[in-house]
Amino acid sequence: MKKYKVTIPVDYVQGHLRYGHLEGIVKVENEEELKKLIENKEIEDYLSIEVDDYRVEDYGDAMYEYLEYEEFKKENE
Repeated sequence: MKKYKVTIPVDYVQGHLRYGHLEGIVKVENEEELKKLIENKEIEDYLSIEVDDYRVEDYGDAMYEYLEYEEFKKENE
């Protein structure tokens, strides 16, 4: 039996973002430089927001003309 991943875009999504976190890779010369960025609260300039939880209340019409699919295979299968 084959499995397929199917994607259909919708024209809008309505809901609420709940909470998230800032995350990123920061390149510095040493740990002291990193601590200075944290102390001065400049560290956020190097990070991006990641949404951890959300609630979808509604979504728009599915746009079947843009439907895409591909065979779904796990590496271990």
